Amino acid sequence: RHMKARADIRDHRRLSDVDRDFIARAELFAAEHIRPNAAKWERERQPGLPREVVAAWADSGLLNACVPKSLGGGGASFLAKIGIVEV
Repeated sequence: RHMKARADIRDHRRLSDVDRDFIARAELFAAEHIRPNAAKWERERQPGLPREVVAAWADSGLLNACVPKSLGGGGASFLAKIGIVEV
């Protein structure tokens, strides 16, 4: 069967510089904190992310990236949230 290639959200023309920055930060976070440990967590049947990873995620600003700046968030768009989750 022929499958259509999935578009990369990072190529979306409506992403702002703020959105692109958050997606890039998510990629770095995943490379440092998630990917090196994912297989181990699966083997150990880890129920979610360890607390220290969630704390680091919050400290990085990724956890509230799409919350409006007026409410203390990062002010990124919903498209950025998609990009962050895809990483």
